[in-house]
Amino acid sequence: MSNIYLLSPYCDTQYKTPPASLNYIRYYLKDNGLESTIYDCAYFDKEYDEIIEILKKGESAPIVGITGYTRERFHAYRLVKRVRQELPDATIVVGGRHFGYLAHETLSHLSEVD
Repeated sequence: MSNIYLLSPYCDTQYKTPPASLNYIRYYLKDNGLESTIYDCAYFDKEYDEIIEILKKGESAPIVGITGYTRERFHAYRLVKRVRQELPDATIVVGGRHFGYLAHETLSHLSEVD
């Protein structure tokens, strides 16, 4: 089974609580027998080097879920592209307000998303 990582992209604000939406997904996965790990990228470097190293320590084909609000969309786009570049066999899933409301635009302009 692949590792499942749930990521919130980099933003300038470090919130004290983990992203609630990712926790909902994590508990849903757990209820269905799947383990996952949440990483809030606001606590890591802006270029995602540390997160990529964490992802590379797992299996070569992880499942990576990335959430994004519109205010952090460009950081989310960079994260998606970086994950695809560094882990070409990863399955990349996106969600959250920005990607949910602009699903067609996301799939047409962000070919790295599965």
